[in-house]
Amino acid sequence: NHTNIAIIGGGLGATLREVLKHSTVKSATMIEIDEKLNGVAREHLPYMSDCSDLVGRASCCFDDEVANIIYDDGKEWFVDRYGATASKAPPKEKFDVIIMDALEPDHDKTDISSPLYTDRNFISSLFESLSDEGVIVIQVGAAPSINDQRPDLSVHARR
Repeated sequence: NHTNIAIIGGGLGATLREVLKHSTVKSATMIEIDEKLNGVAREHLPYMSDCSDLVGRASCCFDDEVANIIYDDGKEWFVDRYGATASKAPPKEKFDVIIMDALEPDHDKTDISSPLYTDRNFISSLFESLSDEGVIVIQVGAAPSINDQRPDLSVHARR
């Protein structure tokens, strides 16, 4: 039973909504770097964080009693609490599931997304924050399917 969940990113609220569908969840900590994104999602994309059809949950997932929304850099948050040079006290319980719903590694080819997948201290801090049976889920884009158009013919072709 996975009860303590962490979401890195996920500012639109859709990942939080999916997490809150599980009745075993007792704590869902979402660490989002962009507080404005959350405000925009609440105002213009309310369906993304709509939990009104989930029994026992708040109508907006961000407002649910088990949701803990932290506006901080997810990488720094984990390294500061679980990294080799941790300077802040970690939460009482380790995470059963960590979901990385942040920028994809090739999204912008900048210093923002790359360290999420290459920084050894960050990756180690994620493992240190997991419970004994914990798992990490990382979104890294869509897998190609047999029905996808050939890359050299699509709008994504390198020209």
